[in-house]
Amino acid sequence: VVSTQSDGESTDTSSFEVPTNHDGDFEVPVFTYTPKPLAGETNRAAYIYAHGGGVVSGTAADNQNLLKNMAHVLGLVVFNVDYRIAPETKCPNNIKDFYEVIKYVSKNADSLGVDPSKIVIAGDRRWWYIW
Repeated sequence: VVSTQSDGESTDTSSFEVPTNHDGDFEVPVFTYTPKPLAGETNRAAYIYAHGGGVVSGTAADNQNLLKNMAHVLGLVVFNVDYRIAPETKCPNNIKDFYEVIKYVSKNADSLGVDPSKIVIAGDRRWWYIW
């Protein structure tokens, strides 16, 4: 965990990085929003989120408040992925960044306190092509 903080309200925020090497060495930043009532639980549902922007704009910070609220209201852990965008990388490397995070969360579900059978992936706007 790179950092951990409380928003003073309903969720705790932490972050970590997932290493990739499909387009040079890169650490994909991931921000985690955990509802305070779920702290310490080990069978939590998880939502891995891809921000919008058509892979040419946007950042994980764009919907941070919405995702914190979603985590609290729905009672799940949100993993907010800050994948690379153009021109820093070309498609499909941004999709591969997101995919590496999916694999990481799945493989490390126990240490992340999530149930591997309760992981969902989604995003907004142009992320339809991840399916």
